[in-house]
Amino acid sequence: MRVIAARFREWSRAQTALAALRERFGLRVDQAEAGVLANEGEERPAVVAGQFREDRIPEVAALITDQEGEIVADVPREQTELRD
Repeated sequence: MRVIAARFREWSRAQTALAALRERFGLRVDQAEAGVLANEGEERPAVVAGQFREDRIPEVAALITDQEGEIVADVPREQTELRD
């Protein structure tokens, strides 16, 4: 599994990408989520992050770029686990 995070200039595009990812891959709520990064005037940049099987990364990337998103992180899931 890999964890992918993508940045979007607009919250609405992040929400659309998240819905497409959840529908396409049958993701549960705890497998992908979106959040607003900060308020930058009129814009509401956002991030979508989720965990995906390695063989699905090309499809994930396509769904993200379809909504004008940019992948900003792509790491093995093990690297995202909390450490003592």
